[in-house]
Amino acid sequence: MSQVTEAVIILQPLSVSMSVSMALAEDVFASVDVFVAGFWKYEREIAEQANAQPKAFWKFTKTKLKTKSGVAPLLPDPGDPGTISHDDKEKAEILQKQFTSVYTREPTGPTPQLPVSVHNCIVTPHVSRSSVLKKLESVNISKCCGPNEIHPRIIKELSTHLAEPITVLYRKSIEFGELPLDWNEALVAPIYKKGSKNLAANYRPISLTHVESEKDLGVLVDATLTFQEHILGKIKLANSIMGLIRRVFSHLSPSMFRPLYTAFVRSHLEYAQAVWSPIRKNLENKIKHVQRRTTKLVDEPGHLDNLDRLRHLNLPTLRYRRYRGDMIELWKHFSIYKREILPASFKLLDRPSRQHNRQLFQHRPADGVFCVQCNSFYYRTVNMWNGLPSEVAEAESVSLFKNRLDDHWKNA
Repeated sequence: MSQVTEAVIILQPLSVSMSVSMALAEDVFASVDVFVAGFWKYEREIAEQANAQPKAFWKFTKTKLKTKSGVAPLLPDPGDPGTISHDDKEKAEILQKQFTSVYTREPTGPTPQLPVSVHNCIVTPHVSRSSVLKKLESVNISKCCGPNEIHPRIIKELSTHLAEPITVLYRKSIEFGELPLDWNEALVAPIYKKGSKNLAANYRPISLTHVESEKDLGVLVDATLTFQEHILGKIKLANSIMGLIRRVFSHLSPSMFRPLYTAFVRSHLEYAQAVWSPIRKNLENKIKHVQRRTTKLVDEPGHLDNLDRLRHLNLPTLRYRRYRGDMIELWKHFSIYKREILPASFKLLDRPSRQHNRQLFQHRPADGVFCVQCNSFYYRTVNMWNGLPSEVAEAESVSLFKNRLDDHWKNA
């Protein structure tokens, strides 16, 4: 047998094995493509449902992070590093001792009499079955169980049956001035603040009670009323959440970015903005930089300049959003809020011009132009409100007002 014939015989099995390997490789690549496409679809569904299902976003984020949550090993005696405790029960006892030591105990006995500083009396609230039913029907079924360990879906489905007994319970609580004992219990979770994680003093207790407590505006107010600390805190939080989104999602298209940004980033920069609207230019620029930085993280329009990126993503500027929020708040003053609860600064013009019949009196700030009082809500918004056309200012519903305002400002 010639050498050529021997070479052909040797190469035949090699060619067969190579063709089999290529077929296997093609199958593997096809499987990888299917997996990647399915994963991107899963990410896209989470992003598009960010407003309606925020719990799914945080659950997905948690699976992608490597950081550990919970309470670190604690020192029963801060002065003795050798007594560190890893047991969960012992850590709970250490935290309980710490929280109890700083707890404020209310004095017993009758309530002290305070001097009368206001003349308006608080009217006893009336709890109606319809108002209770409305609250029960608006329960978000995507939330987790509370301390009562009852799923929100059950509460919502049985709202018509639960409304009557809950109404009676609230009325009796108001009548006797007492709360049920179960409502005084709470689940306390330790939240790390700063410093060493091994010291119980560096954790603060957060309680989840059966009754939703009355919340304040959640705005940090400083002595100069510039709200600098509050604004900087919100900017830091918004930047960190956007960085988290970019790390977690492998692909961030414009259709995915917009719901994630509006639900988890922009919402922090707009919460109660009617109170803390920035007075200083440097603070406004810092807020604006958040949007500029986050829009650069999108995969497709990152090479465009700032305004072109916003147009591509169909996003207005944050300043536009603040002005729009101020106008919506003023419209609610006329159509939703009760006049007796509005402050004296809310004063209608005796003789409004032909612009519209809801024009307000322009107050003159006592501290001059571009100062703190000038930047307060009723001082900074009146000129803009008075300049709106009547079909916008006198709209019949809030949705109609928003649509007409956006159309009126479409070239702004």
